[in-house]
Amino acid sequence: MKKGTMVFRFSRKFAAVTALVGAAALMTSCSGGPSEGSASADFVYAASGGYTEEYEQQLGKTLFAGYTSDTGGEITVTKGDCGINTLAQEVAAGNVTASIYVFCSTAEKQQAIEQGLLQKIDRDVVPTDLVQDDHVDDYGIDFASWTMGLAYDGAVYPNHPTSIGDFFDTEKFPGKRCVSNFPMYSGLFEAALVHDGVAPKDIYPFDFDRVYAQLDRIKSDILFFSNTAEGGQNLLTGQCGMMLNGAGDTKIMADQNPERDIRFVQEDGVGAYAAIGIPKGAPNPEAANKYLKSIIENRKGLAEMLVSKAGYAVMLKDQLPVPDELSDWAGVLTSDDFFPMDERWYLDNIGTILERWNVWIVS
Repeated sequence: MKKGTMVFRFSRKFAAVTALVGAAALMTSCSGGPSEGSASADFVYAASGGYTEEYEQQLGKTLFAGYTSDTGGEITVTKGDCGINTLAQEVAAGNVTASIYVFCSTAEKQQAIEQGLLQKIDRDVVPTDLVQDDHVDDYGIDFASWTMGLAYDGAVYPNHPTSIGDFFDTEKFPGKRCVSNFPMYSGLFEAALVHDGVAPKDIYPFDFDRVYAQLDRIKSDILFFSNTAEGGQNLLTGQCGMMLNGAGDTKIMADQNPERDIRFVQEDGVGAYAAIGIPKGAPNPEAANKYLKSIIENRKGLAEMLVSKAGYAVMLKDQLPVPDELSDWAGVLTSDDFFPMDERWYLDNIGTILERWNVWIVS
């Protein structure tokens, strides 16, 4: 099998949006076992799908630091796969290690609720009235809006792509293009259908025959990557001129390489959200509720996260204004021209999606 081609099982890490990096956590404390009593403000934070190193650093300097300032507590970050299998096993065994669990999607959180894996948040502690009504419920909040779209090198494509569907336009935009070799949530299927003329409202459920007809046509032009960091490096080294990527990761890459003309299409893409909940049997639910309170009220930290990631971490009713320095990213922040990802459809059809993908990618 060629390097970069892999067959995926249900527990595969979410490489398209975030990548697992580094074993060490930014902030360490005591272990996440039962010794984390209610008298302690320390707790374990489980990042399902993992975080890029840059994103974890931003959390450490902003929302984590704000919580420590508010409570004196420290946060240990653990990383794992997308999906709820590990959480379900821990709840069943009565051995839950994390007090905060960050899901890769709102659909995963909903699935965890349906299976009885989460406990209700304490609304007497958590100021849920500050969060937009459709982004909060009894079991947690949506966290970290994210957009999958088309990132590209302006020096390679001075004619400037204008749609996620341009990933499949090899005549107007010739050359290699990069995408995750894990198809879930990557925007690849949506891009194929947009290019094939499907209206955003008709994207889901996918017409896989049309999707794979587009994929077959440009397969020789695709360079697959295993994680976001690898994909970004491929773009920076010129191995590909465009990539399907998250807006936030593209923003960080552009900021770190100001000499390069790294851009993100503002007019088109797929929007979605991660989500936070408190596991049933969490070692320190008191600290977890205080953490949710802290991040909702930490407007300074949320503003810094907004600037670094070009995305809202918490969907507040009194939302943070778009600062002047993000004027070039206003399209991503307003999401006026982006369509919502059907995260639950992905989750409910993961078996079918991966079965066909595995056959295609190694063929």
